[in-house]
Amino acid sequence: MGVAGSFFYAFFSELLFPGADLPFTVLFSIVPALIVAYVYWVLTVSMPRTGGDYVWISRIIEPTTGFTTNWLITNGCMQAFATAIGLSCVTYGLSPMLAALGILYGNPSFTSMATYILNPVPTFALIILFQLVAVVPNFIGTKPTFRVASVLFVLSALGDLAVLFAFAFTPQSVFISNFNSLSGMNYANVITTANMPRGFSIPNTLYASIFTILSYVGFSFSAYYSGEIKRVKSSQLLAIIGSVLLFSVFIGGVYAAVNYSVGSDFLVAISNLAGSGSSSYTLPVAPALNFLVMFAVPNAAIPLLAGIGLIAMGIGTVSIYYYITVRNLFAWSFDRVMPEWFARLNKRGTPAIALVIMWVISVLFAILYAFTIFTQFLLYMTVLFTIGMGIACLAGAVLPYRRKTLFESSPDIVKKRIAGIPVITIVGSVGVALMAFLTYAAVSPAITPPPSGPPIVQALVYAGVPITILAGIIIYQIAYHYRKAQGMDLKVLFQAIPPE
Repeated sequence: MGVAGSFFYAFFSELLFPGADLPFTVLFSIVPALIVAYVYWVLTVSMPRTGGDYVWISRIIEPTTGFTTNWLITNGCMQAFATAIGLSCVTYGLSPMLAALGILYGNPSFTSMATYILNPVPTFALIILFQLVAVVPNFIGTKPTFRVASVLFVLSALGDLAVLFAFAFTPQSVFISNFNSLSGMNYANVITTANMPRGFSIPNTLYASIFTILSYVGFSFSAYYSGEIKRVKSSQLLAIIGSVLLFSVFIGGVYAAVNYSVGSDFLVAISNLAGSGSSSYTLPVAPALNFLVMFAVPNAAIPLLAGIGLIAMGIGTVSIYYYITVRNLFAWSFDRVMPEWFARLNKRGTPAIALVIMWVISVLFAILYAFTIFTQFLLYMTVLFTIGMGIACLAGAVLPYRRKTLFESSPDIVKKRIAGIPVITIVGSVGVALMAFLTYAAVSPAITPPPSGPPIVQALVYAGVPITILAGIIIYQIAYHYRKAQGMDLKVLFQAIPPE
């Protein structure tokens, strides 16, 4: 769902890693993304069950690890209930769209509204509104959810293509002329005032590649509802591998077009002026690409399409987050790790109770996002995904040895070998190494600047991921001993694969 994410990924990347060659980061990052995607595809074909890595890891490695891993990824999705909407829909979608319309129409009311909605109360109200749009189809059923998701994807893709073609067909000289006449700033002065190094930086390009790799997160999400998919082998090949390739085309195309029209030195300079809070930056909102595009084509339709695309992306992403987190809750409940009533279905066949729980959590996160500094504690949220994917890759690597019977009874694609070694073992081992590196890189000060604020705030930021891991272990152990007291041994239950 995240094809329009490049609109603010470009701003973040050049702010954090000045001089990064953005198109190159896409080429560099597609390899590790495809490696992990292959592992998820093969494991999905081997065990096509709702819950994805929860089922694989708990059956291949052991239950505590399986639950804790899936708990991490589910927490990452839940934390994004508010942040994805807040960033995509409000901060970088609606606000820049209104600001662009204000400049193009010479209407200060639009500009005032663009800055007003960034205040806590309107931000909270808008997050709740967009979350409602995201969650309601899930209550109606699977088909309506994916129909809405398809429409949102089309809108997001149209916004992305509008930005891509606007930049691709606008020479830099035209962009400079439009920027100088419309922005109240001067193109050359922006570069001079920022005083950033010119040209591409190889080290920063490699650092930014890590950020681009992390932006691929989501290609594996269809694994969590693979128990509901027909023709799993071909469908998931298209869904998992195909989404990586499709995303790279969208984001790579936009980055190449921006380099051609805007110029990398200018993008670095204006991103750093905005990000540092410089008084020289006088534009009303951050220089996301869906805002800068109006200087390529000063037609209100372009930033309007781009803004709608980014809002559609945010709503669509969160809608799918609701869908998969509820499926994970369902899988936990089915295995008796959570109360059985979590998995109850209503007359429409939807897990309404689990959806209500997720909705309440999303409202809580919206309150924390809008009115507190809580989002600073989520600085290392991406680590939840890299750790989870790394353990999933480990499960793939050891599948032929830990569950030999399951491996031998799997479809032929799962049993492929090179020089007698299972391909899934080779690729899974590489995936473990890559995710270990990405986890290390994500917490490196060179990639993620250290948290700021009082010592207690910094301590909580650093402790966030370990606390989440510990919570997952504790929850499973409580469930295990509770069920054991009831005469049920979860270890025996986890020896079997859930029925389809």
